[in-house]
Amino acid sequence: ASKRVLLDTVGCATAGLDTGIGRLLAQLKLRQGGVPEAILFSSGKRLPAASASFVHAQAANAMDADETLLHRSHFACAIVLPALAFAEKLGTSGKDLLAACAVGFDIASRVNLALPLYDVTGANEVKMVRIHGYSAAVFGAAAAVGRLLGLTRKQMGMAYAIAYANAPLQRVRSGSRKPMTKYTAYGQIALAGAEAALLAADGFTGDDAILDPHLEFWRGLGAGSCDYAFMLRDIGKRWFIADTSFKPYPVGRQANIPVDLFAKIVREQKLGLEEVEEVIVRVPPSRLVQDLAEAINPESPVDAPFS
Repeated sequence: ASKRVLLDTVGCATAGLDTGIGRLLAQLKLRQGGVPEAILFSSGKRLPAASASFVHAQAANAMDADETLLHRSHFACAIVLPALAFAEKLGTSGKDLLAACAVGFDIASRVNLALPLYDVTGANEVKMVRIHGYSAAVFGAAAAVGRLLGLTRKQMGMAYAIAYANAPLQRVRSGSRKPMTKYTAYGQIALAGAEAALLAADGFTGDDAILDPHLEFWRGLGAGSCDYAFMLRDIGKRWFIADTSFKPYPVGRQANIPVDLFAKIVREQKLGLEEVEEVIVRVPPSRLVQDLAEAINPESPVDAPFS
């Protein structure tokens, strides 16, 4: 499962570097330069491992083609790609790289899935949280890089604390239009997690009680509650990296079935482009679907996967 996620994520990052998002991010970090520790995909140039993590993580999500965990969110881009960059820097074995990916993905999944994204009211209406994001992935990035660095138990606790303090703010839902920042800053999440592990290794400290229930860390991640029992359930036995799914098309997951059906119609009816005037897709009028896919007429390439 870890190998599949690694391959899928590298593919998504390579493709994403050829988008406007990827080109601008790569341009920024190449201009800044630094110690040549890890290769920038498709360029042949090398950057500091943290900078490569920043560019690749955001680029991997640029086309919205990256893996999706239980119809919830994307994590691999912010975890696998920092792990890969630092494995290259450190000369880590492939076995240890895969272990770091599995551990980091599991930590991020457990934290994120413990935080409700929406509530169902007494009238059976779905109410989405107004402030949200996927900054919980920062714990996974810190765990993956921290494992490669060989952090002790205490240092890993500090890495989580530092990562939480440096994670990007959550996004306020502002409608269906998607700017280049999309719905979360995966590049910054990857960078914050990787640098947290580096700082912890050097003795930098944070509040390592941050995940204790009484501190309610989840409020900083935009959630209204947290299921602590879920975070620990079957840990070390159930690995969430084996539960994630892969997209056949670079679109929001709500569009995968309509695209399949459209392709089937075109194939069976032997339709040409000039024979198709419009495509109408009807979906259940739930609040969840409306919130995730309202862009009927996309205004940019970033809008298109959500239309």
